[in-house]
Amino acid sequence: MNLRNHIKQHRARLNLTQQGLAEQVAVRRQTILAIEKGKYVPSALLAFQIARALGMKVDERQVLSGLANYIKRFGKSEELKEIFGEKLYKAAQKRLTNVNNGVRTILYDGNYEHIKL
Repeated sequence: MNLRNHIKQHRARLNLTQQGLAEQVAVRRQTILAIEKGKYVPSALLAFQIARALGMKVDERQVLSGLANYIKRFGKSEELKEIFGEKLYKAAQKRLTNVNNGVRTILYDGNYEHIKL
């Protein structure tokens, strides 16, 4: 099952319309429709917000690289820290710092570890 089916199923479970979900994640209803039809792939940030709004589990390892790219592209942001949580935000910042130093960030026992390769 892919992301678009999950969104539609979780919306139905919560009796939430596309418009209602769109308002919760600050996008247009057409964006939710396009995601559900498979015509648009959401950014890591939007996918995280949708998952959280629908009460879906999120694999933080998958979000980490997307968040690191956001920080790299747009700079540090209190809004991103609030959306993703301080633990994940700090791990993404550390990942950016270590990218050029041959260090890999992994999730181990609920904590992010940075290992020199």
